[in-house]
Amino acid sequence: MSWSITLVVVFHLIWSGLGMARLLEELGLGKLAQSIGGMAFSLSGYMVARAGFLSINSAAAWFPWILFFSLRIVHKKKNAFWMLSVVMALQLLAGHAQTTWYSILLGGIWILFLSLSYSEKNNKIKKITQYISKYVTAGFLAAGISAIQLIPTIECLLQSHRLGEYGYADAMTYSFWPWRFLTLFVPNLFGNPATGNYWGYGNFWEDAVYIGLLPVLIALGTAVRVIIRKNKAQSLQTTTGNRDLVLFLSGIVLVSFMLALGDNTFLFKFLYRNVPTFELFQAPTRFSLWAEIALAMLAGIGVDQLTRPTGKRQYWIRLAAAGCVAVIGGSLLSRRLLSNVKTTYFIPFVLAGILGLGTALMILFKPDNEHEKDLNLWSGLLILLVAVDLLVAGWGLNPGVGINFYDVDRDGETVGRTFMPADLEYDLKFSKYFRFESFSPETPWAEMHQDLLPNLSILQRIEMVNNFDPILPARFQIWITEYNKLDDRNSHQMTDLMNIIEVVSETDGEIQRVDIEPMVVDSEVKVDDLIKISKDDQSTLDQIVDQSLDLTSSMILASSSTLVNANCQDKGDGKVWIAEKSPGYIKIKADLNNSSWLVWSEYWYPGWVAVLDGKQKIEVERANYIFQAVCVPGGEHFVEIIYRPGSFYLGVGITILSLVFMIAAVIINRKEGNSI
Repeated sequence: MSWSITLVVVFHLIWSGLGMARLLEELGLGKLAQSIGGMAFSLSGYMVARAGFLSINSAAAWFPWILFFSLRIVHKKKNAFWMLSVVMALQLLAGHAQTTWYSILLGGIWILFLSLSYSEKNNKIKKITQYISKYVTAGFLAAGISAIQLIPTIECLLQSHRLGEYGYADAMTYSFWPWRFLTLFVPNLFGNPATGNYWGYGNFWEDAVYIGLLPVLIALGTAVRVIIRKNKAQSLQTTTGNRDLVLFLSGIVLVSFMLALGDNTFLFKFLYRNVPTFELFQAPTRFSLWAEIALAMLAGIGVDQLTRPTGKRQYWIRLAAAGCVAVIGGSLLSRRLLSNVKTTYFIPFVLAGILGLGTALMILFKPDNEHEKDLNLWSGLLILLVAVDLLVAGWGLNPGVGINFYDVDRDGETVGRTFMPADLEYDLKFSKYFRFESFSPETPWAEMHQDLLPNLSILQRIEMVNNFDPILPARFQIWITEYNKLDDRNSHQMTDLMNIIEVVSETDGEIQRVDIEPMVVDSEVKVDDLIKISKDDQSTLDQIVDQSLDLTSSMILASSSTLVNANCQDKGDGKVWIAEKSPGYIKIKADLNNSSWLVWSEYWYPGWVAVLDGKQKIEVERANYIFQAVCVPGGEHFVEIIYRPGSFYLGVGITILSLVFMIAAVIINRKEGNSI
């Protein structure tokens, strides 16, 4: 699995570069432009620094493909609509809603721009309606294809703590730090966690936007050249109509960074308060993805227009080359004279000076198109310059670990759960192991297994209460927050309700696992008395937290089925034990004197079903705020509680129908010779 994840990460980086290259090819640009643009995006700081964030890496890789097939729809290319649906579906399946939403949103703006650009004045409304309709329909078909994952995800969101808006402070977390604009030209100006000396705001990867010095200079130069020259004939002369495209992409870069600045400007604050979806995600800096793809496209356009400079342009580029030499010399000299200045300034400026000098020389000595052999050599050197620049900038941003790290001894069968206090968990994560200033932990990586950082404990088959998933059920989040506030956790009934048998603690810098004696032996499944039925969740939680009700052998039912409750006694009586257990499944044997409630210390969630004696389906109710309960008749029985989410099977059905529809439609269109 670890090898496959590594290969998948690399594949997605390559795939994103190919997508950008195909997009630039569809725009009519040459091979050199495709190569530079493809590398600028796929090896950009945004893509490489976030490669370890697997869902972002996977989702962002499909972004240029969405723009590519949207363009092919406008160009009326065969099967473009179906391919757009497929790549949209694959991006949805990548699993990062924020990146997908930003991609689809820009894709809609992109196709609107194309509709305006590729239609005559008297036909614009019709064309806009036609192309936007195709784009929206492709999106709905993509949602149908990905329903196998999308429907359960929607169910998860409806149950989660992120159903409503993010709080303002959380939503503004990781707004783009304005000083990081300098890293468009000098990527490691504020240090780099790969070398253990990052000292900028927040973490390094959220604001990583470097696309290479040559690409960004050419991209910005292309934009400035078009903007300051009012005469279209003086701007860009190609078959692609690039002047309007350059203006559009320049606007996207500007809007992207305005949004990415988040709390640092008025724009995102206004949108957060007044426009739906802006309140759903944190890290506004991720809007810089728009800028990354737009700058890569501008770089490709600029490279395609690149000619040997003459006149004033030649003068300014020579002056820039001299300035780069001065930067190199000044940085080396400053390193010796200015001992109080942070060392992260010197080497990055030296590298930037060398790259800038190389860029200036490459432009100054560009061969004429008539000298094909020299031009091919020059193109190869230009590609090499950009590749080396981006590889050096991204080197070390995704550190690896030996395969033996995952070969851990597993404990025997677990009889209870382990809990780690939130403050200790945070300290271990962000002070000991995953520090922002460095990728190197203070201790060997293998100690993470001993420290039981979630969710690494899964490898040892240790059941933990803690969970580091980004989307958690809302009641669980509230419950665990209240539990972390307790001073007397070891003797509190919440500990017993969760079947916690040990707590991770820190003493003199050493991590220890302290055993807790449970109040009820084998409290994972037990027979409980029914105290009352209450639909007031807050009241139930308050009574559990302040222990005004003793729930060590009793329960509060949150909701009820009239048929089931009529069969159950208020007083439970009998014995239960676990016969078999695996993830998503438990088999309970019961010997009951009367109809009784069995409570299992597993979180209640839609999709859990219970089967009595392999025949009769019984309702899984929610008890004691977050746990599962089933009513079992008196006598000897076995009860199987299984996770069979209806949302998944509904999604499977929609996905199959969508795929059948798409395949049938493609076959029919081919027979009829249509080009949809």
